[in-house]
Amino acid sequence: MKKIIAILAVALMAVPAFAKGSFEVRDFGSFKLHVYNSGDVMTDASFIVESENGIVKMEVPLFKADSAQFEDYAAALGKKTIAVIGDYHLGNQDNMILPEGMNAFSRGPVYGGMMEGFKKSFGDSMIDLPLGSGAEILFGKKQYIDGVSYEFHHGPANDFPDADILIGGKVLLGHWAPVKAHLGSLQLSSSEAVDQLIDASQAELRTGARLFLGGHNGVGKRSDLRFKLRYLKTVKKLLAAESSAEGFASALKAAYPGLAGEDGVAALSEALYK
Repeated sequence: MKKIIAILAVALMAVPAFAKGSFEVRDFGSFKLHVYNSGDVMTDASFIVESENGIVKMEVPLFKADSAQFEDYAAALGKKTIAVIGDYHLGNQDNMILPEGMNAFSRGPVYGGMMEGFKKSFGDSMIDLPLGSGAEILFGKKQYIDGVSYEFHHGPANDFPDADILIGGKVLLGHWAPVKAHLGSLQLSSSEAVDQLIDASQAELRTGARLFLGGHNGVGKRSDLRFKLRYLKTVKKLLAAESSAEGFASALKAAYPGLAGEDGVAALSEALYK
């Protein structure tokens, strides 16, 4: 995990901490989904669910400049904030709703250590995180906020306590949105995680959601999730066939020529063969 934190710190130090983001809106009838794409190196995304009487903020931004842009947009909607939900990303909000186990995890060596590394790299440009201060929702539970349902399900086992949160029966929020690209070593950090992500992807498809959101990558479609599932099964097959990280990397590139993210295949291979 120290290696992962170091990789994140180096990557983030290479670019400005606050690239200006953009918004997109999807209308689902009983609610509108507002997506904030920060444009930062981590492809962070934040969300607002707008219903009749108010808004619910989800995965609020990490950096002050991004947070200001996000909050200005939310205020311009002209509705009160009913709730703030943090799936895996905690922001500068009080009285948050969090998945079961997130308070303890946020104070632990993995998440807490990662945040300390970010503070050393970015200092005052980051918001203050309310670690260990949210009300937790048990997995398997559903609650309604202004008439919109929020169901908290277990996310991938390798990403605990990340939840898959089904919103209004139509939108699923997890830690990473599926995209047609190579998976990175942060998302697929071990050979054991392959089967765990396969199981999670199959479960996500069974929810019947139309859109798949992530605190990273923003918005994915069902076709993106199906691609991710096929990709993971290819990874599993190649792991069984190849005896070295180098051989695996070559085989994976050959299986997906020209696929986005190819520059990260070497790091992915090292993680899977460590």
